[in-house]
Amino acid sequence: VLGLNDLPNKEEFKNNQNRVINREYLASLIAEQTKRFQSKEILDVLQREHVPAGKIMDLKEVFDSARAKALIREELID
Repeated sequence: VLGLNDLPNKEEFKNNQNRVINREYLASLIAEQTKRFQSKEILDVLQREHVPAGKIMDLKEVFDSARAKALIREELID
């Protein structure tokens, strides 16, 4: 999806222990590639490829969303 297909073959990422040791480097490689996309673009690609992912929203986006508004319950107390 990000064009980092060679990473699993690199010694520093071949197993989980190496990925943990090199996590900052791995995160920087991923961050560099994700900068090329708008969030909707990359989420669409990830969804199409069946990669679990979701947008990280700020509080305004959360409370403005239809899902959050549907959770609000109002009660009239006499």
